[in-house]
Amino acid sequence: NPKPEVTVLNLHGTIVAGRAGLNGQPPMNMENLRKQIDFAFKPKRLQYVLLNINSPGGSPVQCDLISSYIKKKSEEKGVPVIAFVEDVAASGG
Repeated sequence: NPKPEVTVLNLHGTIVAGRAGLNGQPPMNMENLRKQIDFAFKPKRLQYVLLNINSPGGSPVQCDLISSYIKKKSEEKGVPVIAFVEDVAASGG
């Protein structure tokens, strides 16, 4: 039997539109995360995608875009998503 595959998507930082994040960290937004999300759902034998969240939150629009895209990929691939919090998951986190 082949080993089940799990991917971890690290969602760390402030959720803001644009290219400049806060405190020197890159921002989390749909533009910056699309390729990472696509890559997380790419493996052929994928059984789970884990969301490792560490975010103080931020833009409601970007939060909705990101969460909607992850949900869409989950439904398309038939792969469940499990989220867990590393330190902080405030607001949109």
